[in-house]
Amino acid sequence: MMVGVEQPEEHDKLADQMEQEGDQMEQRAAELGDEISDVRDDWQRKRLDEGVPGAPPPEANESEGDESEGDESEGDESED
Repeated sequence: MMVGVEQPEEHDKLADQMEQEGDQMEQRAAELGDEISDVRDDWQRKRLDEGVPGAPPPEANESEGDESEGDESEGDESED
């Protein structure tokens, strides 16, 4: 066997391994998205609770039920 030349079985094995790793990364990304959403919701609840030290109350332009993050959309008022 020549150096750098792989057998078809090795290619299949590597392709399967890479596909499995990709699936695991997608699953972890979804889990992280859920965690981020949970933390964001918790932070919003804490901001509404005056008894939580260090959590600034929502600004006047933020509504209490608004769960979107204001920093993400600030200055982006042109929706085409």
